[in-house]
Amino acid sequence: MLNHLSIQNYALIEKLELDFSDGLSIITGETGAGKSILIGALSLILGERADSKVLQNPGRKCIVEACFDISKDGLNDLFVKHDLDFDNITIIRREINAAGKSRAFINDTPIKLAQLKDFASKLLDIHSQHEKLLLYNPGFHLEIIDAFARHEELTNIYKLDYNRFKETEAELIALEKREKSAKADFDYLSFQLNELSELALDADGEYEKLGEESNSLIHAEEIKRGLQEGICRLNSEGGVGEHLSEALNSLDSLSSYIKGISDLSNRLKSVYIEVNDIVSEMESLQDQTSYDPERLLLVNDRLDKINTLLHKHSLSNTEELIDLEKSLAQKLNDSTSIRSEVNEKRKLLEILRGGLQEKSRMLSKGRMNAFPEIEAIINKLLEKMAMEDAEISVRYNKLEELGPTGNDDIEILLKANKGSGFAELGKAASGGELSRVMLAIKSSICDLAKLPTMIFDEIDSGISGDVADKMGNLMLAMARTSQIITITHLPQIASKAKIHYLAYKESDLDKTRTFIKQLSDDERLDEIAKMLSGEELSNAALENAKALLKIGD
Repeated sequence: MLNHLSIQNYALIEKLELDFSDGLSIITGETGAGKSILIGALSLILGERADSKVLQNPGRKCIVEACFDISKDGLNDLFVKHDLDFDNITIIRREINAAGKSRAFINDTPIKLAQLKDFASKLLDIHSQHEKLLLYNPGFHLEIIDAFARHEELTNIYKLDYNRFKETEAELIALEKREKSAKADFDYLSFQLNELSELALDADGEYEKLGEESNSLIHAEEIKRGLQEGICRLNSEGGVGEHLSEALNSLDSLSSYIKGISDLSNRLKSVYIEVNDIVSEMESLQDQTSYDPERLLLVNDRLDKINTLLHKHSLSNTEELIDLEKSLAQKLNDSTSIRSEVNEKRKLLEILRGGLQEKSRMLSKGRMNAFPEIEAIINKLLEKMAMEDAEISVRYNKLEELGPTGNDDIEILLKANKGSGFAELGKAASGGELSRVMLAIKSSICDLAKLPTMIFDEIDSGISGDVADKMGNLMLAMARTSQIITITHLPQIASKAKIHYLAYKESDLDKTRTFIKQLSDDERLDEIAKMLSGEELSNAALENAKALLKIGD
């Protein structure tokens, strides 16, 4: 039950503190006095979108705080679900700053907006002035049927499974696109990989070695001539080797006469040995060097193949070609593995579809079983509100495809008068009749859902007189089990209230402010008299007001 409401800096409300009681509470006031501003503020408690435009003073934040007594509402599990400490007196607070950013709290613990919506929906239901438009929406009709079917847990499980089904379906579509793309590229990728695989590239400097070998083969004769000339200059008669040998002999002959000659002799001997080693290696190279046209053809052919692939793939070295080969192999491997992924995903999708179909059948059965109950209850309530000849009937069709709520196409139809047929609510009912249908629905759901608090914003539009009195009686009956707060322009309904509040505006030179106050018995009498006759309080209006209040009591 809503115990207390505090509003600061919201629209025309500068500061407002309201205490509420159980039973039926009524809020009245002239058009434009700000009654619906109260609904807007309470909508923030329900988690509706916040907007900085509602700030009366942009320099201060807006704060809406609602205090609930939930000691009898059995909401312990809800606190556990959201990891909150349970308290019989629970305070929900919403704050909006000048930038339009909002924060929400339950018992001073910060919560997310989704948590707030889940939490507040179990405490409070608001019927706004535009909610009658929901009667034109078959989706709302389905929600009503589900409430009567009492299968909330099954509905929630189905929604979760359906979301998983759609996610899996989207994943399958993406995989199939990848598979199709992979198939289109498979032959080309295979051809590229075969080119590289057949080349069997060696990562250990093969390309550089082949280049050196090709250069050596092309210049083989020139190399042999150069080596031969070098050998001759070093090792022939009169060459460097002979001169070094003679010089070495001369030094050896002097070693006994001059100190240090032996060191020079040793150094020269090292040079002589080095020259002989060089000659030996040059001779070996000469023997190894020969012009081999067949080998040159093979080497150049391999170099050409490598260069062709380097140019084809815009690469600069064989290491990059080897990396490309690995990448192509991985892509081809992926393209073959996608096939198995697609098959596995299809199997999973069919399993999920089967589970959904079974749950959908259970939902359909529960809904159809609820049709007689909802028709009987709402028809009885309509009869109580002077629609004795009216009937509702539920139209049912089975859809081919599964949707977010199953595969049931459900719509509540109305026959407003004797002799007329059943038709869509928007076509069969007047504005006043729609008001009564909506109140009948709200009344029945209130009993089913055990909602602690329901708020009606002019649900009585389009009616008057005896019908208004009957609607007031229904609200009074609802107030025996739930807290009902109603904004109304009708004295017949206002007279039923346990507590009566008045919304009014006051203006000064700077601004206009909205206030809401609880009326005393005398003030209430005057207010209902004004609602009956206008601003001037006549004796007749006062007597009529007294009569209404007596009936209401």
